[in-house]
Order: sequence, then C-alpha cells, then structure tokens
Amino acid sequence: MKQKRCVMQGIEASVLWGDELNFEPHCHDEYVISTNVIGNERLILDGQAMTAREGATTLYNPGHVQGGSGTSVLVSLYLEPDFF
Repeated sequence: MKQKRCVMQGIEASVLWGDELNFEPHCHDEYVISTNVIGNERLILDGQAMTAREGATTLYNPGHVQGGSGTSVLVSLYLEPDFF
C-alpha cells in the first residue's frame, strides 16, 4: 500500500492505493469522509457488513469501528470534531 498525505490547520487529506487495500477493524477520533476511486470495498461498520461501490462516498463518525477490503484507490478527508 502506498500513501500520500497533506495535513494543514486540523484537516488531513489522504490518498491510498495498492493492488487491494485491506483495513483491519479500527476507529478514528475524527470524522472520515472516504471515496472509492477504483474498486468496490467490502466494509464492516460497527459489526454490519455492507459494500461501498466504486465512486461511492462513505462517512465514518468518530469512534465507529470500521474495517474493509477490496478497493485499490481510496481518497479520504479527516476532520477533527471541533472543525464543526
């Protein structure tokens, strides 16, 4: 997996890419907005299975347990709760 990140003023943007990205269950302290640029992602969000298709955008709240696999290019924006 490769990653490019940009962080400024409490906002982080990230692009991840690889043959098939795999994320073990984890959570974030911030809000995460992610878009699958290439590939469908099989997600587990708070124990519920779902699919985010290519081009789909997902929102993860702070503390929600998430994991997934299948996409090969993912763009994400991380926003601290106090951003709002």
